[in-house]
Amino acid sequence: MISSVPLSVALTVVFVLTGAYALVRWASVRTGVGHPGDPVAELSHVLMSLGMLAMVWAYGGSVLDTVQLIVFTGFAGYFLVHLVRGRARRPGAHRCAGAGLHLVMAAAMVWMIASMPWLMGGGGSGSTGGRHADHSGAAMPDMPGMSGTAGSGTHGMAAAPPARVVALTVLLASALVVVAAVWLARAARGVPGHPAGDGRADRAADRTAAAAGATEGGVGLAVRPAAGPPAALSTRTDAVCHLAMSLGMAAMLLAML
Repeated sequence: MISSVPLSVALTVVFVLTGAYALVRWASVRTGVGHPGDPVAELSHVLMSLGMLAMVWAYGGSVLDTVQLIVFTGFAGYFLVHLVRGRARRPGAHRCAGAGLHLVMAAAMVWMIASMPWLMGGGGSGSTGGRHADHSGAAMPDMPGMSGTAGSGTHGMAAAPPARVVALTVLLASALVVVAAVWLARAARGVPGHPAGDGRADRAADRTAAAAGATEGGVGLAVRPAAGPPAALSTRTDAVCHLAMSLGMAAMLLAML
């Protein structure tokens, strides 16, 4: 899907690492090991990483695209509900999870899948919009708002995507860069009031908050006590993972233009 092999390889490395980390975090949250977290948020990052890998290497189909649209729209709705309620997580989620940040990432996934027919071939390549379908000689369906399709025009040249599609893509890529900057700030800051990146301090703070029935922003925290997680799992590494995902998704959006 991406013409640049080095960029494809770089994005592959990024999303393999983020997917693996998110899977470990999801397992740690489900088993109660490590600092508290939101299993839905962690699962969303696992599936986002897999979806991005599929897009990088133009693997997909109409059924897969439809399933992804449904899944990531569901995740976006989940984060939106929490954002509207003024909560960054459901009871049990760790304090650094921001519903608004996750919402932008989920919305970007939905847009990438929905806009591929316009962006990757100027009107679509059947199911995924990737360039791999061009090589197979598959017919290109007409898309609304397009002056032509990848199978029409002189020598089958693809028409340029509508300006509004390009504008929204650039806007989302910019939003992802802003989201990445927020994750960077969270990673640099660590847990407020505790040594940044110190997993033992993070766990002690979680146990103290649970015992005291601490509140954040007026919302009670039902924090699950930590139980000796791997040192590599901390609120700082969580933020670094989300930072890498945000930048990788932004790069993918721009590469699709």
